[in-house]
Amino acid sequence: MNKPSGLAKEHLAGSYMLQALVDCGGSKIVPNLGETALDWCDVVAYHQATGELPTPYERRLLRDLSISFVEGKYEGRNPLSINPAERDEELH
Repeated sequence: MNKPSGLAKEHLAGSYMLQALVDCGGSKIVPNLGETALDWCDVVAYHQATGELPTPYERRLLRDLSISFVEGKYEGRNPLSINPAERDEELH
């Protein structure tokens, strides 16, 4: 059986973070504010309920993923926004 390449291993290893983001809903709706990123209390509650994301780094990463998810959704509503796949990385 073929072993996955280094890039494939990284992808497989990080897929649990995307699954955690999906499990948490990615964002939440707050009255009078609309859609927002997950708060720290949401991330800690997920950790305590599931036992997943044992390190502080993983919990911080989940919060950062949620922030990026919400920012991307808002940015995607702008018809003049440049598709992330077409952006010049030097601009960031």
